[in-house]
Order: sequence, then structure tokens, then C-alpha cells
Amino acid sequence: MTVFSLTKVPQFMTELFSGTFFDDYQVNTITIKNGPSTVIEGRISDEEGSIMYCTYSSVKRIAYECVKGKNLPDYMKFVLTAPKTFAQDYSLSEGESLSLTVSFRDNELNVMSGAFLKDPFSSRETEKAWDNAVEKMFSAFV
Repeated sequence: MTVFSLTKVPQFMTELFSGTFFDDYQVNTITIKNGPSTVIEGRISDEEGSIMYCTYSSVKRIAYECVKGKNLPDYMKFVLTAPKTFAQDYSLSEGESLSLTVSFRDNELNVMSGAFLKDPFSSRETEKAWDNAVEKMFSAFV
């Protein structure tokens, strides 16, 4: 897990709400406080009871509607899981995932990477590789 700050807030927000980079990420939760709080839960259950998560592209417009306007939101937190293609790239097994948490508070924008692995001690290389990849992905916004 690594946490770092992004300084190019307007450019990042444009990518988050208008770009396509995050579209295939799965949404765990999105919390936006801009006056009243809005929480978007990405968890979907089907008829057989299996649990899935919606993609960011399917809720991006809703999230944007909650933040648009002249004033920045007081608080935002996006908890996203990397697409399945990333899991293949990192040789993850069933039930393991890579995550991103993007938070905005007091005009400060932070990104945190995370890896949910079955054996966290033997998978340090995977976690470190994901941390490095996340840092590289967001280097344009630092």
C-alpha cells in the first residue's frame, strides 16, 4: 500500500469525470459530500445471489451530477477495484484484487493503492509492483 498526493487537482478531476481511464474499474463505494451527502454503492446482486460490482462508467454521470457547479465538494472518496485484466497481469487468483482509493478533502487530493491478497506475506512482490504501477499511472497529476 502506498499513499501519495496529487497536486494537479483540476486536471485529475477532468480525467475522473470526463475521461475514460477509470471506466472499467469496479465501484465499491463513492461518497460525495457537497451539501447533502451522496453514497453510491457499486454492489449488485443477481437472481442467483452472486455478488458483482458495477463499473465506474455506469455511475460516472451520477457522480458528476453530485459535484458539478462552482464550488468544489467538501469531501469525496472513491473506492475502486482494478479491472479483471489487471488481475491477470498480476497473476491474481480468485478472490484477490487490486484497489485504488481516491480521496479529496480540504483541497487535498490523495490516492492510495491496495492489494487484497490471500497470502499477504508471500505476495509482497505483487503488492509492490501494483504500488509502483499506481504511482506511474498518476505521475502526470503529481
